[in-house]
Amino acid sequence: MLRGALFLGLCGSISAAASPSDNATAVPDLGAGATYPVGVALGTFVGGFTSGPIQVADVYYPKSTTPGQTFPLISFAHGIFSGAAATSLLYSNLLTQLAAAGYLVVAIDVCGTVCDLDAFAADQRHVIDVVRAGASSSPLWALANTSTVGLAGHSYGADASLVSGKVRRADVGAIWSMHPCPAPELGGKIDVGRAAIAVNTGTLDTVCNPYGVLDYYNHLVAPSRFYFSLDFATHLEIENGYPERFNAYVPRFFDCHLRGDTDACGRMYGGSGHSGVCKDLPMYECHKA
Repeated sequence: MLRGALFLGLCGSISAAASPSDNATAVPDLGAGATYPVGVALGTFVGGFTSGPIQVADVYYPKSTTPGQTFPLISFAHGIFSGAAATSLLYSNLLTQLAAAGYLVVAIDVCGTVCDLDAFAADQRHVIDVVRAGASSSPLWALANTSTVGLAGHSYGADASLVSGKVRRADVGAIWSMHPCPAPELGGKIDVGRAAIAVNTGTLDTVCNPYGVLDYYNHLVAPSRFYFSLDFATHLEIENGYPERFNAYVPRFFDCHLRGDTDACGRMYGGSGHSGVCKDLPMYECHKA
């Protein structure tokens, strides 16, 4: 279902969104653990995408000196008008943090303007199948451990991540949906199967209604679900040049749920001597179930 008119109405203010906030908050040391130098392969051919004509992705990967070492895969979906060359322009800081923490991150570039949400979500999941098959399009796929994978996305890509979650793939272990928008495809119960899930918003998000994000949280069915609304955060909080206050927690979330790292769980949610993101950052609202 192509819902360009609806989404353009919601997102028409993106170009006029607030500048990077002065309300920056120091992020505590999150114990990054093993870190890697990061390689970037922009415009890596994937093929088989159906939501738009672009058939490439930007790949961020750990550079390891250990022969044969593999890393969990994260498939990232960008926001509306943020694909093509804009993907790395807007999200490279976050994607680099994930790769440095030991993840092979494939950020699809496919939806350059407005595209069908179901098809966009299918393209996000298609990445998993291409990488698992070890397609000849890139030798980087050999770096991936696809036994349990992560999905992440911002704005329209956050919606896509929730739609992908509803497919309930057995290989998806964790999903982070950042600032999703209201979408008819996401009405009612959102059952994401075995995946742990986080959804978040901000009090200054004038693009996607924060109360709609809370409604998504209340309709989630998952073994672990988490929601927060960050004080003074606009819709663009995670993008390059904006405060990026919760970005450092994104690798810890995936460490917790894809690697079973109890210290990372504590740093994310609290416990094991850590306060967790709800106390580390200024929150309007925070829920864990």
